[in-house]
Amino acid sequence: MGLETGTYISDLLPQNPPATDPRSQGADHLRLIKAVLKNTFPNMTGEVSATPDDLNNSISGIYGKSAGDLRMLGFYWQVSSGYVIAVYKDADGNTIYNGLANATDVTTLQSSLASFQDKQADTNADLSADISNCVSGIYGKSAGDLQMLGFYQQQSTGRPIAVFNNGTENVFNGIANYTDVSTLQTNLNSALTAQANQNSVFSSKISACVPTNSTNDGVNAPITLFNYFIGDGVPWASANGVSFSFVKTAPGGGLYTIQNLYGDASGTLSAQINGTKYSYAPSSAVHDAGNYDTYVIGGVRTLSFRTTAYDTQLISFPIAFSDTPSSIHITSSEAQSGKGEGVTANVFKGSENKFNFTAHLAYADGAEDHAVPSNQPVTISVTAIGPV
Repeated sequence: MGLETGTYISDLLPQNPPATDPRSQGADHLRLIKAVLKNTFPNMTGEVSATPDDLNNSISGIYGKSAGDLRMLGFYWQVSSGYVIAVYKDADGNTIYNGLANATDVTTLQSSLASFQDKQADTNADLSADISNCVSGIYGKSAGDLQMLGFYQQQSTGRPIAVFNNGTENVFNGIANYTDVSTLQTNLNSALTAQANQNSVFSSKISACVPTNSTNDGVNAPITLFNYFIGDGVPWASANGVSFSFVKTAPGGGLYTIQNLYGDASGTLSAQINGTKYSYAPSSAVHDAGNYDTYVIGGVRTLSFRTTAYDTQLISFPIAFSDTPSSIHITSSEAQSGKGEGVTANVFKGSENKFNFTAHLAYADGAEDHAVPSNQPVTISVTAIGPV
């Protein structure tokens, strides 16, 4: 039985040798190699010889190899590059030639690193000094605040620009200069002076205006709306949720403005029109069908009624007066005798009072007057004027 293609002598050696130096076992390994070669190549002539010194001067390609590690196939000095080349096969069976760094490479790199470290130390010192003069973009930052990304002077506007990201995009926020603030202060002072002057003008004008309550004090309520209705030319206002109109005192040409309008305790209305005072007493009227009519103007009642009566009869007023009427007037139709005699009627003096009066009724019969008898009363109309 021969060796399979791709099989190496080293594959036949123990894969996990003891930690002791394998060269102490060189003789045993040599005898094993000879036996394998003889078994594999029975027709091979000559003698394959190797001494323990040969193995002692060799490097094992598997010494210390663990599972998953790759066996080293070769280890040589490459003249063209001047580097040691380590050769092995990767997991896919590809032969890899890996150059190893020389000591001079390491020392050169170390020298470069030392130089870089010196320069970096100088740079760090410079940066440290610069940082100490910088403003932190997060110092004092609380949750929800945004980190400041930049802070620079913008040439086009001449103002500092603070830069931050709002979560969607970078925001470039201009900051006011001291000159902006001082200019604003100057403008503010000018505006305050102008406003003070305007307030003085307003105060003078307001003092000439009709005041109104600022709040509803339970007695007076502020006027919340004051308007002029174009439809009929009447001004109106609202207060305490109620709207009301004002009387227009000069509605058209040829008419006079009411200069003063007031009422007294009796209910009399007085108005001053074109310099003259006019008074208007309160009035009322009642028509009691079939009984009487009464008119009251300024505390004076006019009472009219119709009834039948005879001479010296006591006649009651349908509505009593507060005092004896100043005037009682009686008219009558013809007598009831059927002869068409006229009837005279007048108050029988001394008998009238605020409740009733006595009438003197007579009719003419030829050259004589006769009292109207009780069995033939006549219809009379009475008008009395007196205090309510």
